[in-house]
Amino acid sequence: MSNFGNLLATRVVQAPRFKIAYEALQRASLSDVVGKEALLSVDVVYKLAQSALILAQASDTKNWMLAQDIAYALASLHLTEEQREVCSHVLATLGNFPASDFLLPESTSKALPWALQIDEGLRKADNTIEVMGQKAVLTDFQADIWNGLKSNRYLSVSAPTSAGKSFVLQAFILDALESYDGFQDIVYLVPTRSLIQEVSASLGKSLASLGEKVVVSSVPLIDDELNHAQSRVLVYTQERLRTALDRSDLEPAIIIVDEAQQIADDERGMLLLNCLEEAIRRSPDVRLLFITPNSKSAASMNGLLDLKRLLSIQSDLKPVRQNLIYVKFQARAKEIFLRLHRPGLEPLEIGTYKAQRRFLTKDKRLIDAAIELGGGGQSLVYVGGPDSAEKIALAISKHRTDAVPASADLEVLSEFVAEHVHPEYALVSSVLNGVGYHYGHMPSAISSAVEQYFRENKLPYLVCTSTLLQGVNLPARNIFLHKPTKGKGKPINGSDFWNLAGRAGRMQKDTHGNVFLIEYEDWESKPVDENERREVVSSLSHALKSRQGEIVDYARDPKHPSGSKDYQFVESVFCRLFIDAKLDRFDETIRRATFGQDVSDVREVKRAIYDQLDKVTLPIEIIAKNNLISPIRQQVLFDFFEGSIKRGKYRDLIPPHPMADSAKERMTEIMRISRTYLEGVENKQENFFGWFSLLWMNGTGLKNIIQIQIDYEIRKREEDGDEKSVNSGTVIRETLKSIDKFLRFHYVKYLGCYINILQYALSKRGINAASEIPAVPLFLELGASDPVMIQAMSLGLSRVAAKEVSRLFRSAPRSPAALRLRLRSMNRELLTLPRLVLAELQKFGLYRA
Repeated sequence: MSNFGNLLATRVVQAPRFKIAYEALQRASLSDVVGKEALLSVDVVYKLAQSALILAQASDTKNWMLAQDIAYALASLHLTEEQREVCSHVLATLGNFPASDFLLPESTSKALPWALQIDEGLRKADNTIEVMGQKAVLTDFQADIWNGLKSNRYLSVSAPTSAGKSFVLQAFILDALESYDGFQDIVYLVPTRSLIQEVSASLGKSLASLGEKVVVSSVPLIDDELNHAQSRVLVYTQERLRTALDRSDLEPAIIIVDEAQQIADDERGMLLLNCLEEAIRRSPDVRLLFITPNSKSAASMNGLLDLKRLLSIQSDLKPVRQNLIYVKFQARAKEIFLRLHRPGLEPLEIGTYKAQRRFLTKDKRLIDAAIELGGGGQSLVYVGGPDSAEKIALAISKHRTDAVPASADLEVLSEFVAEHVHPEYALVSSVLNGVGYHYGHMPSAISSAVEQYFRENKLPYLVCTSTLLQGVNLPARNIFLHKPTKGKGKPINGSDFWNLAGRAGRMQKDTHGNVFLIEYEDWESKPVDENERREVVSSLSHALKSRQGEIVDYARDPKHPSGSKDYQFVESVFCRLFIDAKLDRFDETIRRATFGQDVSDVREVKRAIYDQLDKVTLPIEIIAKNNLISPIRQQVLFDFFEGSIKRGKYRDLIPPHPMADSAKERMTEIMRISRTYLEGVENKQENFFGWFSLLWMNGTGLKNIIQIQIDYEIRKREEDGDEKSVNSGTVIRETLKSIDKFLRFHYVKYLGCYINILQYALSKRGINAASEIPAVPLFLELGASDPVMIQAMSLGLSRVAAKEVSRLFRSAPRSPAALRLRLRSMNRELLTLPRLVLAELQKFGLYRA
């Protein structure tokens, strides 16, 4: 049947009449974009539906994608109930049952022949799973994942964005926890902190039926009792997983690595690799799942981690139809010329959109396109950085022609942002006109609220940066791109482009999504043409292939710094190879990372590494805990500590609690020591971050922190006689960046290492001061030292929500689990909290309306 089906499908696709009809369908399905009515004859609709049925019976993905495209395109038109049922059946034949049900609600009477209905019913039954008495129908792809998870220890899943991976994963986690007699830890790794809250909330909701048997936590080691009292689902970044591994005997039963392509991301990729290897050493039976977008494949993990047998599941079948539309402006005529991308063919002319307003200048084409073409549904507008995000959002807000007076919901959001960031933050005004923005350094309470408003259709526009590439789940009807870049102005590559494009169209909400490519001929790169799936290459493998000279030079420089932007990645590779050499597994690491390459090919690297081994006397356990920081620099700090302790001045080395007397002077000195000896630099940076970090760790609100910075800038300019006014927006962005980049990452990393080495140096002299050393790295990452705030944040709450909750308690409950029970019994008191904080509590199951 498959050979006959393939032959028949080939005949259909090659038929001239089919090509003409399909082009007419593509134009008709996009007629709303150019403001025209969709026109397609009944005869053409019938023949295209028949063609889709034939194509769906073929055995190759290309014909399946065409069949699905036709079904979705037809469904976007005004069809009869019988015609819509045929489209629904095509999608069911392809195993896309959620989309099939979306096109044809259950209440619709069935007109299909009984034989087709039986066949469809049998297929649906095969794709139906039951977890805790609840049945769910999966797509073919989801069913493949489910079966793979049930029968394999190691699994790699690669598929387009919004293909339903999260749903089946949550069902699997629920089933694994419900069917297990004892307690177990499941680690869910996400690439960025901004994703922690979203994933934690989603998991908390899906696991609610397990009650107190499981807790979802995102802060390492808040309550060790949970190891014995409950199963835990731990939502971490690799940095938080490293902390958990260092401070506990964590032995995860399952590790899910979302966006696993991040193992190629320089030093963070090195850290992820180190964490996975450590987890495998602790738990030889651990189950591993790697998730990547469809442009990437994690098959290389098999050799890299020596997994023996990694099952790879891949799919190119997009959950919805995605149209790439080339946008060309004819400014004088106030027209926009639109063409549809067709792989392997010339673009298809869709038509010309006639604007009612004058266009802005040429450099503002992104704004014009979003305003003119974004009216047919929610729109994501992609830009290169935070500054651009704010400017573009304000411009769209200003020039929108379809805006209506701000709703009460938007006023609530605006007031919340003003209170918890700053009244002069650009978002305060832009959201009132239906335009939000989203970037990495934003406070999680704000970014989560903006995301939720966008999902609920309260914000028609959302301007985004590359955080959208890192797993943030925000599909939309339209995406607008104009010379897109990532990082420092570098054009995005094909993999990132297709990851972005995959956000267009919402499963079970849209029949299609549009990706508008503005003035594509002017783009520096042409990512549309880069559509091949590529294996993820780990950053370690990349370094050993192309950066050996830099590794050798760094290793042989006796005064090399740590944390330098120019050497960060090379430093992380040096650390890794140094540790491997100490543990006599250097050759094994090279074999895995180079997939069997002869070790002699890296002999200069090996010689340079081994020459440094005797220069470090610190125990390997200390070095391994801080495996992104040069062992040479760690030794320098240790030597300084030994000298100070011999002179009896060890108490001056202990970091202060943020609430302690003279904490400012002591924290400044601790940071100076870290900068001088551990990092190997002296630039007085600690004079600022010493006091700044205390404001943050003591839970001071962002609004107050930012105002302090603005007032400082005003005073400084007055003293310098500078009459230029202070740009509050710039100060706000720089403050958010300082918190995110330095306090929550840089100093967490270096002060964590500082404390590890200090504890060892003291213990070597017989001094037990562990109880005197506060958890400064944890306080820095969370922006809190109050026990209630920390417990609340471990349950997934943002810093803003945790601060509001802490006001309701005179003393801390004994654990996060106890706090959760208390909050669930405090409905009356919780009603005094701000509306968006209450919504956050409700999202995590901590408040029931």
